[in-house]
Amino acid sequence: MRRSDILPSSETGKIKLIESSKQAKLTIEELAAKANVSQDTIKRLRGTKDFPNGVERWQITNMLKF
Repeated sequence: MRRSDILPSSETGKIKLIESSKQAKLTIEELAAKANVSQDTIKRLRGTKDFPNGVERWQITNMLKF
């Protein structure tokens, strides 16, 4: 995996993810299942779980597709 395939979560991205989840009335568990990513990935992107190395690009792409 190339370093360019790992992305951090921006403050704007965290806010958008939280707001979008609330609007869609999805729990972390539901969003993770629908986007085909782990619950830990959702937590990392929301800023509630540490991820010093970032999140893989495909995980973010899956969430955006959903």
